[in-house]
Amino acid sequence: MSMRIALTEKEMTLVNAGKGGIDIPSKPIADIVSSIVCGGHNWIQTGREYERPFFIFWSKHQHEYVCTKCGRKCWKDD
Repeated sequence: MSMRIALTEKEMTLVNAGKGGIDIPSKPIADIVSSIVCGGHNWIQTGREYERPFFIFWSKHQHEYVCTKCGRKCWKDD
């Protein structure tokens, strides 16, 4: 006997965020597809910053950006 449960939209998003589905082979391809689906990103800074370690003695300063159209977030080097 199987039991069926109705999930909310938020719960379905959490389930779909896990493993499985389609793996996009590389970040540049994912960025191109995402930009096409969004209709051209409109990036704005969120105010969050990060100092990413780079090589041995250096680091790269990054800012977080969010697209006002689709909500996608990314980190960009300064």
